[in-house]
Amino acid sequence: MQVDTPRRIYDQPANRFVAEFIGESTFLKVDTDGAVCTFAGTPLQVANPPAAAAPVLLMLRPERVRVGDGERRDGHNVLDARVTDVIYQGDTYLVQAVLPDGSRISARGIASASALGRVPAVGEVAPFGFAAHDAVLIADGAG
Repeated sequence: MQVDTPRRIYDQPANRFVAEFIGESTFLKVDTDGAVCTFAGTPLQVANPPAAAAPVLLMLRPERVRVGDGERRDGHNVLDARVTDVIYQGDTYLVQAVLPDGSRISARGIASASALGRVPAVGEVAPFGFAAHDAVLIADGAG
């Protein structure tokens, strides 16, 4: 489905099948009019918006999402989600959450004592932030 370097396959998968095969991902259905991408009515900053209106998925790798990073700034997106689980994994932790539309999002961080002290509790609403260059768009239904 995709012949490329390992990094490009991971960072820029050709479709959902490749993205799921090679690692963990969050997939969000986004709307695009060819210039602006939105998720549930929220405009998103993406590095490479599609040239024309098309059904697309936003793919996010959990290690590229920062829970608690709610600073709204240029080149950065923020979506608020209710935390459903916090999983300690030794050297990392995984925060799983549900967005208002029912979609799920995850964030992975390094499990330092200071980072673990800032992780929101289950049931809390927290900002999940990600950079525009980490917002990968792939064709909806591909693969």
